[in-house]
Amino acid sequence: MKKFNLEEALAGKPVITRDGKEVTQLVKFDTNKNSEGYLLFGVVEGFIAKWTIHGNYFSNGVQNGRDLFMKTGKKSIWVNVYDNGKETWLGCSYDTKEGALINSYGDSVYIKTIEITNEK
Repeated sequence: MKKFNLEEALAGKPVITRDGKEVTQLVKFDTNKNSEGYLLFGVVEGFIAKWTIHGNYFSNGVQNGRDLFMKTGKKSIWVNVYDNGKETWLGCSYDTKEGALINSYGDSVYIKTIEITNEK
């Protein structure tokens, strides 16, 4: 997860909670009358929730599953693992597991196919 960025969030970039729930309709209210510091409001699972401008669910900074984060994209690749008894190495990367398996060529040094995931 990427740290919450108020500017990006208000510009429409996807926001999620610490526990992975989507946040929609995020709005910042510009008022000084809210003594608790909750100026952000949004919808989580059909209910309205509130946060500080830093994305904290609790104004005292205690972590909570409803704290805000920027949603990141994940990219997965599949690679074959090989071992010839002297060394272990990874083969080429593939967009699908099936593609990697087809290209393992039934090689006798082939061990397994693994998924590697990276956040964009």
